[in-house]
Amino acid sequence: MLGFRHRLTLLRSLCGHFSSSSSSHKPKSGSLSHAQRVTEFFNSHGFSRSQTLRMVKQEVLIMCMDLEQKVLPILKFFHSKGASQSEIVKILTHSPKILRRDSQGDIVPPFNFIRDPLGSERMALTAINHFSGILLVNPHTLEANTKAFQDSGVPKENIRKMFLKDSRGLIVNPNSLPKI
Repeated sequence: MLGFRHRLTLLRSLCGHFSSSSSSHKPKSGSLSHAQRVTEFFNSHGFSRSQTLRMVKQEVLIMCMDLEQKVLPILKFFHSKGASQSEIVKILTHSPKILRRDSQGDIVPPFNFIRDPLGSERMALTAINHFSGILLVNPHTLEANTKAFQDSGVPKENIRKMFLKDSRGLIVNPNSLPKI
């Protein structure tokens, strides 16, 4: 993990890049700093500079990621599920830790688990748009909590509504759910 000083240095360089608006300070195309490459990458995928800065402030490791190998597959995954560019921006701006995940091994299982009770990828995206942090939860936790609610007599339709409106109740530690 990056130390505080190293994170601060990365943020300062990125913030300095964002605050320079004069075109005379722009480097030649072959000499882009990594901060500028990160900014341009996200900008080319619909993120504003302020949204990119917000993500980096929350998840500074974005500055160390191989954008083409790590981030691009996640963007493509969401596109393949029918997410619009603005939905993807919203999801990742609110939960940039998703970018730490592997698109196939860490994002697909919770996505599929959310999709199954909701019946469609569109509905799963609606739930994720409401609370994108649900993709950071272990699918086994979601499964255990869903089962606990079902075992307690909560109708499946109410559980479905929880995914769509208040999914935070599904991500608590299963052992902390009260016995009914």
